[in-house]
Amino acid sequence: PDLLFSSLFQGFNLLLLSLLVSKAVIWGFPWPRGQPPHGLLDMRSEFKISLRLARKLLSEIRGIAHLFADTHLVGVSLDFLPLREQLPNVTMTFKTWLQLSDPDRLCSLSRLLGHFQDPLGELESHQGWQGSLRKRLWIAQLDLRDLQSHVHFQMKATGYSPLEHKETLGPEERAFGRLSLTAHQVSWPQLLSTYQLLRSLELVLARAVRDFLLLSRGIWDFLK
Repeated sequence: PDLLFSSLFQGFNLLLLSLLVSKAVIWGFPWPRGQPPHGLLDMRSEFKISLRLARKLLSEIRGIAHLFADTHLVGVSLDFLPLREQLPNVTMTFKTWLQLSDPDRLCSLSRLLGHFQDPLGELESHQGWQGSLRKRLWIAQLDLRDLQSHVHFQMKATGYSPLEHKETLGPEERAFGRLSLTAHQVSWPQLLSTYQLLRSLELVLARAVRDFLLLSRGIWDFLK
């Protein structure tokens, strides 16, 4: 009986200590050293889910770009094909990128991804694509929509509203959102523009993978 009572008493003490520690954070006391708060743990779990989706989407878009080039741009040297000026620029110094706050990082990512939802949807609905290309574009469009939903949820969780920080598009960016594809055939400039769109989205998704990797691990673990 004494041993049973001692075990129960120790278990009760551990439970009470756990409750006191969790309440202490709510009451304004600091979280125990070396242990991240529950909220941070929850957000890091969210970021890890987004990281997996961003990696999946990056692989999809990279594969689609290769398939598109092999199918519609055979023999064309694409290594030095410049991106159009209307496409979003992801260039940033490593120091500046590291110094972004979590909300600013998410807002920037939301703006970058937001450039591609309509053009990718128009590209997917075009009747000129054959076989697996159209199906893969459809899957990529759904994954891009899901990734944007992740980012919007995370922005709200950090106190930012996606609607309040929605970027106003200029005339060139609005033109970028309209590929103006004909019903069944595509001109040579449109083929190049489509490839540039896919390559630009690939660069943005590579940035998204790095962002979510940092967000899910924290800056110090990321730099190890």
